[in-house]
Amino acid sequence: MIGTTVDAETTGLADLDRELSALENRLLGEELMREAMMEAAGPLVALARAKAKRLTGAIADSIRAGHPRHDVSARRAKTLPKGTLVVVGASSPAARFLERGTFRQAPQPFLRPAVEQDRDALKARFAAALRRRLATL
Repeated sequence: MIGTTVDAETTGLADLDRELSALENRLLGEELMREAMMEAAGPLVALARAKAKRLTGAIADSIRAGHPRHDVSARRAKTLPKGTLVVVGASSPAARFLERGTFRQAPQPFLRPAVEQDRDALKARFAAALRRRLATL
């Protein structure tokens, strides 16, 4: 009978296990951060919607929070730093003209003032949301 024998020695399984565990922890950490950021961003979205000029309500309705990987409107962010990121913005094309103005229309900012007004509360909400999520682990 003709056969083939293969002898194999497995090494480095402990290293692989450590790497997989670190990856799992990193992914879990990113998910916890993203969830906490999304929770903290909710009141900021509401504040920006309240500050947006309403003719039809389309701009205010287009304001949302999202992650660039998961939300199409958040993919417009030009610079994406490494790490967990949540973008609050408006997906309506007219929003940037309202926020920044044009050569014929004065700016009527709504997003920047909302961020400036909510900055400290946003940090506090994020810290509280993250603490709650970490307590459940």
